[in-house]
Amino acid sequence: MKLLLLLSTLFFFGSIHCQNELELKGFTETQVDSVWQSIFESDQNHRTEKTVDSIDNLNFKKTIILIQEYGYPEGNITPNVVFVHQRSNFVCEYYFPIFREAFVAAKADTFWFMHNVRRLHRGRFNQDFVQPNEANYEEVLDRMAPFLNLNVDYSVEPFDSLFTSYIDVMDNMALNPKVGHWHTDFYGDYQLVIYKVGDKLFLENKRERSVILPQEVLYNETTKSYKYVYDCCGIEFRVDKEGNIAEYFEGVEKKLFVPIGNPISGN
Repeated sequence: MKLLLLLSTLFFFGSIHCQNELELKGFTETQVDSVWQSIFESDQNHRTEKTVDSIDNLNFKKTIILIQEYGYPEGNITPNVVFVHQRSNFVCEYYFPIFREAFVAAKADTFWFMHNVRRLHRGRFNQDFVQPNEANYEEVLDRMAPFLNLNVDYSVEPFDSLFTSYIDVMDNMALNPKVGHWHTDFYGDYQLVIYKVGDKLFLENKRERSVILPQEVLYNETTKSYKYVYDCCGIEFRVDKEGNIAEYFEGVEKKLFVPIGNPISGN
């Protein structure tokens, strides 16, 4: 009996790999649970330096298809984890209504859904408007409203263009002249780059892989500091006489970055 069960399991997973990986219809409840588990394990096995966009993207597509076919897996954090680890904020903003609908229907884990809301806002603004909870998360989504899809769409057809468009935005920013480039070892290699795009300045946060959209900033010649155009949280970046740049939150220094290359200040 154990041998038959093992052979059945191997046949099931083998058949998944032999067919189109997105053909996820006609499964039993047990098989669906197994697929969710395989997505979670795949996600967790490819984090930090092992992160692979193609794997994260496939996991996200599978997540959307499974929810459409079999409903949201109540209490299962796998969809939320996959959402958090998706590189493209354009993808997250487009498919977020699916996750919001599940939360409103009391099917999604509250803690992890709030983590999804936080990831959305950070990816777009690189700031925490508030720490999202059940009482205030709608305030965060109000700020995100101009960028969120208005409809629940389970089609994975838009996915690839949403992902590549995001990567194009990130890559194209690097084609512009740098005003300054700094780094710190805060939670691993963490860089700040300020680019000049026409007559505007954009600040980009660069970590292991860029996941935060470049932010437009304004430079104050008197204080030698940069502030976000769409600021919500009292963050500024001050350049000192040595060319270092420090991130301040409500007047308190949080991180100090040292120059890469020649110290640069101003615009």
